[in-house]
Amino acid sequence: MRTTKWLLQIAVMIILLFFFSGNASADKKETVGVGDVLELSVINHPEYDQILTVLADGCIVVKGCGSMAASGLTDAEIQENLSRELNKKLNNAVVYVNLKELRSRLIRVLGNVKQPGELALRRGMRLLDAIANSGGFLTTQKEVTGKLVRGNGIVLDLDLAQAMLQPVGDSNPILKTGDLIILEEVPDKKVRVHIIGEVLNQGVFEMQRDCTLASLLSEAGGPTVSADLGASVVWRGSEKMIALPENTDYENWMNAARRFVLEDGDLVVVPKNQNNFAVIGQIGKPGLYPVSSPKGVPIMNALAEALGPTASSDLSKAILIRNQANQSVVVKINLSDLLSGKKYVGVRVLNAGDILYIPPKGNRRLGWEDILAPLTALNVLGVRLFH
Repeated sequence: MRTTKWLLQIAVMIILLFFFSGNASADKKETVGVGDVLELSVINHPEYDQILTVLADGCIVVKGCGSMAASGLTDAEIQENLSRELNKKLNNAVVYVNLKELRSRLIRVLGNVKQPGELALRRGMRLLDAIANSGGFLTTQKEVTGKLVRGNGIVLDLDLAQAMLQPVGDSNPILKTGDLIILEEVPDKKVRVHIIGEVLNQGVFEMQRDCTLASLLSEAGGPTVSADLGASVVWRGSEKMIALPENTDYENWMNAARRFVLEDGDLVVVPKNQNNFAVIGQIGKPGLYPVSSPKGVPIMNALAEALGPTASSDLSKAILIRNQANQSVVVKINLSDLLSGKKYVGVRVLNAGDILYIPPKGNRRLGWEDILAPLTALNVLGVRLFH
C-alpha cells in the first residue's frame, strides 16, 4: 500500500510539473514585482494552496509562514524559500509556485488593434509580439502608423512596414516596462492633380494616392479625338517628365499609362495631335481624325471611325489627296473593291495630312469643285489639314 501511495504521489508530481511548466512564466529568470499574482500548491496539503499577490511592500502573506519577501525574486527563488519554510512544519512537503499574472511589468497597446489595453511584458517581447497579443491590426498594416512612448518620455515613430520586413531589426524594438504603443489608421490620403489640353474635362481632380495617368484620363472623361497621347507630358514641380514613350499604338500607350503613378501637384498636359487625316464627303461623320500609329491608319479603320459611308456615297470613285514633297497629289481609289474583298491594288493606309473624299452617286464626271467644296468648308471652320 505504501508503495502504491508513493507511486500515486510521484504521478501527481509529474502531472503538476507538466501543468505548471506550461503555465509558468516563459522565462524562469523573470523577477516578480508589486502587483504580480502567484499560485501556491502544496502536494497532499491543499489547506496551504492559495493565490498570493505581491503587496506594496514587496512581500506576500503565506498561511503558516507569515510575510515573506517576493519582489525582485524569481518564482523559482520564491518556491525554494517557501519550501524551506513549510518543511519546518510539514514532512517532505512538495511545493510549487507558479507566476499566474505578471502585473508589475505591463505595457499598453492602444488604437488600431482588435483588443487594446494592457499586456504583461515578457522577456524579449517585441513590438510585433505586442500587436499580435492584442489581436492584430483592425485594418491592413499598410494603412496603420504609430508611435512608441517609452517610460522615460522618449517618443519613437514606428515603421511597421520595415518591422515586417526585418522582425529582428531596430524597427521591431524590444519592449520595456511601461512602454505605450499608439497605433493609428492612416487617413485615406488624396492627391490633387491637374490635367489640361485635349481631354473632355480639363481641371483639377482629387484622386486616390498612387493614382495612375490612365485613371486620371478616365476621370477627365478621356482624350478628345484630336489628342496626341504619345506626346503627353507631366510637370512635377519644375521638372518636365515625358509621361510615356512616343511612336507607339494606343493600346500599348494605355497599358504603360496604367503603370505611370502620379504624385500630388502633378500637371498633365495632353497636346493636340498635329498628325491628322481627314475624311470628307458622303460619310457619316466628316472631319479630322488623329493618326494613332506611326504606321498610319488602315482605310477600313478610318471609314469606321468616321461612322461609315452614307447610302448616297459612291465608294468606287473615292479620291485620296496626299501631300508629297509640298505638292498635293490626287489619287483615285476604288473602295468598293477593297470593302468587298475583290482584288484591290492601291492605297490601304492613310497617313498624316491625307484627305479621303467620298463622292456622291451620279454619272457625271467628277470635277475639282466636288473636292474643293468640302475642303473650303473645313477651312471656314478653321481646320488646318497640313502642318
